[in-house]
Amino acid sequence: MEVKANKNRVWRKLLAFVCAAGLAFLLYQLFYYPIFDTVAGIGYQPSAEMSTVIDNIELTDKGMRILRASRPELQDATAFSQNCPNVSTETSTLGCYYARHIYVFDVDNAELNGIKEAVLAHELLHAVRERSDDTTKQQLDQLLQQTYVANQAELSEHMDSYESAEFTDELHSVIGTQLDYAALDETLRDHYAAYFKNPSKIVAYFKAYDALLTGQRRTATAMLSEIQSKKAEIERRSAAYEQSFSQLSQDIDNYNYRAGQGYRSESERIALERERNNLVARQTALNQEYDAISALVDDVNQQIGSYNDLVEHLSGLFESIDSSTKPSEVDYRMN
Repeated sequence: MEVKANKNRVWRKLLAFVCAAGLAFLLYQLFYYPIFDTVAGIGYQPSAEMSTVIDNIELTDKGMRILRASRPELQDATAFSQNCPNVSTETSTLGCYYARHIYVFDVDNAELNGIKEAVLAHELLHAVRERSDDTTKQQLDQLLQQTYVANQAELSEHMDSYESAEFTDELHSVIGTQLDYAALDETLRDHYAAYFKNPSKIVAYFKAYDALLTGQRRTATAMLSEIQSKKAEIERRSAAYEQSFSQLSQDIDNYNYRAGQGYRSESERIALERERNNLVARQTALNQEYDAISALVDDVNQQIGSYNDLVEHLSGLFESIDSSTKPSEVDYRMN
């Protein structure tokens, strides 16, 4: 009896330990990050501009706690490249979440209003995912993948540059800041709404600056294609004009020689007159073609000027979002 009683006490102690450990783990999961974030955010004072950006993305209390713990900063290219050592030098990087801090490149261009808000929200979602437990991640990851497949045409250009190890983490931020919320699964909508009071406003910030950059780039591409097409037409028509002009000059010289010899009959006179009228008509047609080619050249030159102006403007936009410290060597202008 004594042995059995001892065994029962051992099992009760073991069960109590397991329950205590489980409760401790649960409490850790529930309260570690809220406590950690609250402490980490103490004393954080954003700059006046960053404060405005933070106000604009309208965070919930939970979102604000994580953001303050991440201590976001607006930085110039030099400081940004130092604090974001893992960002690619091949693409324009506007923000990073590194060592539990958020850094946002300070884009100085009034035309790109909203870009800092979109970037800050994007990086905040990286901090959110870092704090998610494995169960939550597994539940969300399936929905994120399904959403990506359904919107691959819209998202693939951005996502194709990411390796598999970071793909889902990036996808979590991209979907939360770039896709219309009404089209998302209810679980995803609820997830993002836990951090943003007005999630659709975040998407609107992204779409506004993306439409400007993408729209002008597409316009420039279409203009370049039209210019190249017209230049090819000018070259083709100019070559045909030169050939016709050369032939006409020979035919006029031949006609003038024969006409200078006089004619021996009425039929010869009529034939020469008919030939003369034909030469005049050909010359008139060639003069009209010359004027048309000249007008086309003027039109193309005007389009080239407009294209160069657009490219210069577009280059300025992209230069303003270039966080690298190396100068750009690309010149898209045309002569």
